[in-house]
Amino acid sequence: MIRRYITNGRIGWAVVLAGLIAGAPATEVRADGRASYTPPPKGLELTWSRSFAAGGKTATETFQHRVVRAQKDEVLYQVISKDDGNGDRVRLFGGLFSYAYWRPGVAWVEYKFDRAMFRKLWPLAPGKETRVKMRFGYGEGKTIAQAKANWKETEVGEIHYRVLRREKVTVPAGTFDAFVIERNRRFTRHGDGKSKGRVIIQRRVGWLVPKLGYVVKQTVRKGPAKPKAKISVLQVISVKRPSGAK
Repeated sequence: MIRRYITNGRIGWAVVLAGLIAGAPATEVRADGRASYTPPPKGLELTWSRSFAAGGKTATETFQHRVVRAQKDEVLYQVISKDDGNGDRVRLFGGLFSYAYWRPGVAWVEYKFDRAMFRKLWPLAPGKETRVKMRFGYGEGKTIAQAKANWKETEVGEIHYRVLRREKVTVPAGTFDAFVIERNRRFTRHGDGKSKGRVIIQRRVGWLVPKLGYVVKQTVRKGPAKPKAKISVLQVISVKRPSGAK
């Protein structure tokens, strides 16, 4: 099951979308227009829609993220969905990079990455960029400790982050002032047979909203340019703030 989860790219969209932050401002815009990051309030619930090509048609699915814990530049959230990702606990770093998840009783999936290089993207400003080295893999186990002990590297590569611009973006949850951030991931897959040495290219563009603290929209492209590329669009449908949040 865990191999199918990874192959379908669920680690890509499930763990990268946690950061839409409401209530206390999770991303604060400075007087010079740059944005610094602070974590979201515990209990925040976000509902997402994901549209993607399936069998020659466009399909749509919905899922939720609930913030379980947030401290400094790390956030832990739980996925609520109708598929086999329900209950996953995902770790988000810096509001932009979901780097690990735990599927209870099954497996630990993780990107091991250069955190110092990632932090160079902050405070956000148009034109700013950084390149982050990363290794990807997973380990199976009944407990997190057991799964982490069994972790094996399956891919190695680099992620290039670049702040493109600021603009207004409209999604079902509303219209927001956002930073548009491009994330290009290029990695080589380990393994046997056809998968060994395979180079994977993935491009994401996310609209990060300073007032809310995370992306409200994201496009994901896997593979070469159209018409062969697989493209998904994710948008925030609604935001439920925790009790007491403004």
